[in-house]
Amino acid sequence: MLVQKVSTFPDELGANVKFFNPFGPNILHYTLQPDILKKCLDCINDYRGNREVIEKLKSEGQIVQGSRAIENQSNSIIDGEMLTLDQEFQEKYYDNIFKDVISVSCYNYGLQSAMASIDDIGMREVEDDYFASIEHNVESMEVEIKDCWFVALKEGDFHILHEHNHGGVLLSGGIYLDVPDKPWPQGNMNWIVNGNSASMFNASWGVQPKAGDVFVWPSWIKHSVYPFKGEGERLMVSFNSILTIIKDGNESV
Repeated sequence: MLVQKVSTFPDELGANVKFFNPFGPNILHYTLQPDILKKCLDCINDYRGNREVIEKLKSEGQIVQGSRAIENQSNSIIDGEMLTLDQEFQEKYYDNIFKDVISVSCYNYGLQSAMASIDDIGMREVEDDYFASIEHNVESMEVEIKDCWFVALKEGDFHILHEHNHGGVLLSGGIYLDVPDKPWPQGNMNWIVNGNSASMFNASWGVQPKAGDVFVWPSWIKHSVYPFKGEGERLMVSFNSILTIIKDGNESV
């Protein structure tokens, strides 16, 4: 596993920032600072406490899409809940905390990807003008959040194997706010890519998240969440985003 420490990340938001590739595609990981974690957790708890809003969201539809979507969502998250996070609520009461966390996370993913391409040995014959264009693109890069929702999993709840590669989405991620202490591998988050699981290649990677963990990965990577047994609740916020480059006043993905 190749791991690169990230020095461009704001210390006030998170610590131990790493950009790594456990099986090829890169993943960004860091730990939220305690005050940021508390603010995020307070936001979701207050949001969930407004049952009028929650019941309205439940009546408006669901998040899981694709074939057999209704069954997949209702039969995998039985005692927990998964609902859209309204931006107006967090903007009004919590200074857009999740927008800030997601935007900084995804921007740094794009930044690390761009900088890695400059140092790639395959680029050594490329003209300097090309590298200048990469640096210009990084400076004009903006994050657009396409989807944001919270997930509360109870005993026995799980996520089937799925991916978020739809509607032009480039990056996906998870912000873990509260995670019960369970034995491995209960509650694990698992990423899987296609390939032959030979000695020189690992087609899957899993982790047992802790409160404060943030992960960002390419939206096309399939992933799943194992159920856990016993008391507790696994609370997180998930998101999808795209990176937009502003060129001469026009957007390009």
